[in-house]
Amino acid sequence: MNICLPDRKVKLFTVLYRSDDIQSYGYTDMKEMIRLSEEFKFTGLLLFESNRGNLDPWVFAQIVLGSTKELCPFVAVNPIYMHPFSVAKKILCLSKLYERKIYVNFISGTSKGDLFALGDTLDREQRYDRLEEYIYIVDSLLRLRKPVTFTGTFYTVNSLMLSDSLPADLLPEYFIAGSSVEASELNQKFSSTSFFMAKEPDLQDNPATIQSLQKRGVHFGLITRPVEIDAMNMLNEIFKDDGSGEDMLNYSMSNTDSVWKKEMFENSKNVSGKTYSLAPFKNFKADCPYFVGDYDQIGNVIVKYVVSGVSALVVEIPGGQEEFMHVHNSLKTAEDRILAMYYSRGAQF
Repeated sequence: MNICLPDRKVKLFTVLYRSDDIQSYGYTDMKEMIRLSEEFKFTGLLLFESNRGNLDPWVFAQIVLGSTKELCPFVAVNPIYMHPFSVAKKILCLSKLYERKIYVNFISGTSKGDLFALGDTLDREQRYDRLEEYIYIVDSLLRLRKPVTFTGTFYTVNSLMLSDSLPADLLPEYFIAGSSVEASELNQKFSSTSFFMAKEPDLQDNPATIQSLQKRGVHFGLITRPVEIDAMNMLNEIFKDDGSGEDMLNYSMSNTDSVWKKEMFENSKNVSGKTYSLAPFKNFKADCPYFVGDYDQIGNVIVKYVVSGVSALVVEIPGGQEEFMHVHNSLKTAEDRILAMYYSRGAQF
């Protein structure tokens, strides 16, 4: 489902779990995640990219498109893995073939170990400079409908052109992940959606003023039940600490220069609220925060994000049909409250 207001729509995405390989996660489980995301009418499914394993996001993008009627791939794209012309060509081909939009999550880097293995010696600032050139070429190829010539520090193309074009309604939508200044500047430059990890919310009862058309996306996990204690018990069951989490997390932190990950690591030492949990992150079971609670509590969290102008919610759902149903119920609770607020205030927040 999407959360629909009369004047705008908040897109909802699910996440295909990261895994080292198809065998450890189970291809059948992946197909089930795709099926459930379609059944519960999410906009799209986020597909990750990394060195580990054999889960190629473009392969799964085609599986998503070929096995559903409306679900859209939300593909992570990192310059280190593919030339911008190849990305533009894949977007063009898939969107034309299936008549569906591709969402793209541009990322500047990966773990230090992965960068070393790939021979990438750029520092963090240089990687953002490379990403800027990368996005410019991809976007120009898809939008300009004429040969693209560009000379930069990292890429040079001469009269480069795709053999076809996309109609306006099939042009991709861009997200740029990260909490850094560099990510914010790129989002402003390309009018893309900023994409950041959820932080512990302000639980005051005064919702912020809606800022229409702001492009901000938030990433978090959800575990919810009709009764709060049941949700907390499920959190502990799914993300139980097996004793190795702290050591693995500390190693992971030494292997990254990610601003958002460092922020989460620092926040994990001080989080006091019950609804917002970094336990899965601390136990090295998830790379995002989780909101945990009953339908009303989770509904309140969603309401606060929507009325503050967030335009996309990227939700990790750690389970099958039952978990999707509970998340659906909490999202429906939020949508009903938002619509009631909207009309009670004369179509204004």
